[in-house]
Amino acid sequence: IYFLLPLWSLAVEEQFYLTWPFVLKALKGPKSVYLAIAALTVFSITARGALWYISRYVWHLPFPVALYYESTVSHLDPLMAGAAAAVTAFYFPQLLAAAKKYTPLMMLALAGLCVTISCYFPDLHYNTYYNVAVFALIALACLLLLTITLLSPTFIRVFGSAPLAQFGRLTYAMYLVHYFAIALADGIIARLPAASVSLVPL
Repeated sequence: IYFLLPLWSLAVEEQFYLTWPFVLKALKGPKSVYLAIAALTVFSITARGALWYISRYVWHLPFPVALYYESTVSHLDPLMAGAAAAVTAFYFPQLLAAAKKYTPLMMLALAGLCVTISCYFPDLHYNTYYNVAVFALIALACLLLLTITLLSPTFIRVFGSAPLAQFGRLTYAMYLVHYFAIALADGIIARLPAASVSLVPL
């Protein structure tokens, strides 16, 4: 289980890919799609808050993030951020074209969000209440980054470059197997001779 733990995020993505096309098929027109995106976003944040409360105050779980973090319903908001960007690009390309003049403002907002997220990055070990809100800010930052990438030729060139695309393919594969590397490193370190430390009195 330890080695396969990173697969939880892949499972969340696959569940989204397997269900979202049917949701789009059932919904008629962009208005209903946007309403579904908004509803699922609110549902996700609410579910994350409820599961966090249950994990800490009701069940007192020793590893609470398994309930409120490694759960599909707790991670719908970043997925909906991507869906919102895709739906807008598909149905309203003229809206994106009109929003180009606001690109510098969106970049400034993204920078501010990144600073805020860095200062209050979710502390999964201590299971603090602000984890619920910070994950929502991360989803908002993803939406801004996706929108800026659609608007900015510079961002398109950077993220669409062959070296960066290849790096992205490698890093996700590395993420899925990095627990094996950690276990290997731990095993090597455990077999190293203990360093002797001499304490010299002053």
